[in-house]
Amino acid sequence: MAISIKTEKEIAILREGGKRLAYILAQVSAEVRPGVSSRVLNDRAEKLIREGGDTPSFLGYSPVGAKRPFPAALCVSVNDEVVHGIPNEEEKIVKEGDIVTLDAGLVHGGLFTD
Repeated sequence: MAISIKTEKEIAILREGGKRLAYILAQVSAEVRPGVSSRVLNDRAEKLIREGGDTPSFLGYSPVGAKRPFPAALCVSVNDEVVHGIPNEEEKIVKEGDIVTLDAGLVHGGLFTD
């Protein structure tokens, strides 16, 4: 795979996408507390992404060899889950003392920000 050099316009789009994604992750992070479900966090992230006119890049992503596409807009990993926890897989409820990691990506102006 070749590396492509981005134009000034593409860099501006990526910069804006990064700002949008940072805002969304900050908003969703502020909602992480005991009793909240991973599904609620996912739904909030997807709503914010779409309200900004963007598309969640994780939702529906299907890499080669995957048995099914990724079913969520947000990865929510709790405690010992290494990465890419699926919030819609089961109803994960955050408990006091849990370590919660969030990850999201979006498509803004035709370019991916992760």
